[in-house]
Amino acid sequence: MSTDIFIVNIVLFIIGVYILIKGSDIFVEGAASVARKYGVPDIVIGLTLVSIGTSLPELATDIVAAKAGTPEIAMGVIPGSNIANVLLILSTAVILGKGLNIDQKVFRRDALFMLFSFFVFAGMCYLPPGNWEFSRIDGIILLVLFFGYTYRLLKDREVEDEEDDEAEEQLSLGKSITFILLGGIGVVVGATLMVENVVWFAEKMKVPAEIISVTIVAIGTSLPELAVTVAGVKKGKKNIALGNVIGSNTFNLILVMGVTGVIMPIPVGKEVGYIFIPLMLAVGLFLVLFMRTNWKISVKEGWIMMIAYILFTCLNLYLIFNPIERKIQGNTQIEQTQLDDQVQEK
Repeated sequence: MSTDIFIVNIVLFIIGVYILIKGSDIFVEGAASVARKYGVPDIVIGLTLVSIGTSLPELATDIVAAKAGTPEIAMGVIPGSNIANVLLILSTAVILGKGLNIDQKVFRRDALFMLFSFFVFAGMCYLPPGNWEFSRIDGIILLVLFFGYTYRLLKDREVEDEEDDEAEEQLSLGKSITFILLGGIGVVVGATLMVENVVWFAEKMKVPAEIISVTIVAIGTSLPELAVTVAGVKKGKKNIALGNVIGSNTFNLILVMGVTGVIMPIPVGKEVGYIFIPLMLAVGLFLVLFMRTNWKISVKEGWIMMIAYILFTCLNLYLIFNPIERKIQGNTQIEQTQLDDQVQEK
């Protein structure tokens, strides 16, 4: 739902973000409660439901965007969200936690697979050359990777007996199911409000929708990761922050883009192809490098990531007012005018 009044649409967008995040939170809480009632270990819930749950806003946004015929929004959200997860959210955890020690098993099993999924996704977007499109076959391949990775997590888990600072309240079965239903409805409604108003903003500002989605929408859908990260640091469980960021980044690609690609092929815009996917790959490489150096992400490296995110935000603001697509069209018009002038002179 959108109107022709700017301030009203901003309010609707903010409401959509809130409903989306709150809905995903309620959904995960209800699902986790049902899982515990059937004897599923907390470690399994954390490895699967929490990481997938924090990717739920991206999933809902991409599905709604694909169904609405604006797949370029879906292509912008994921790289932007993954960049924000590392440069903004993980850096916050590192700075607040005064450094972050790295579990070597998490590095080899999860961080390297995350980086692998980044490059697989990039290859799918760029190949074959000259036809930048994420196809249904690409989506199916990513979903196969999702099921394989999830199976590996469940099979390879190590149960760690950590005592929670606060006892978790168990929901009744009826309340859990209600949470799941209300959360699901909230996710759909919130995502719809977000997408409709992003399209409106893009049309009014005459900029590609993926630029807005890679900035404003990506930050909005990354808020659940930020909440989990800050909560983990406050409770002294800093590894939750790292695991959540790595897991969310991985599931954003192999699950969210997998499902979205199966729904419909997604064209890769100029901004996403030339700027945001390469930046996502660079961020992934630097994260792995920081993790491997002395098996610790230092506070200094945390500040480097935070400053990099500020620069990334400045780049996005520049692209909003000077999109690549507009420059290409402008150059094409100039070349056509020069050609017409030469024809007239002859």
